[in-house]
Amino acid sequence: MSGKFKRVLERIVGGKGGISEQRLEEWLLKNCGHPIRLDDGRVYQFFRGPDDDQGRKTFGLMEVK
Repeated sequence: MSGKFKRVLERIVGGKGGISEQRLEEWLLKNCGHPIRLDDGRVYQFFRGPDDDQGRKTFGLMEVK
């Protein structure tokens, strides 16, 4: 997992026990496409990708210029 991606995830759904998969999926489904500004001023957004071969949801992260 890239450092930027992990920092974004920890900011959103991190906790003392690490990243909660359930909280992450719920958050992603509600917030795909919304901008996320990091401490360094860069802005990113998650997007929904196609389901994988096992039918699991996939998501990606891109920088917004």
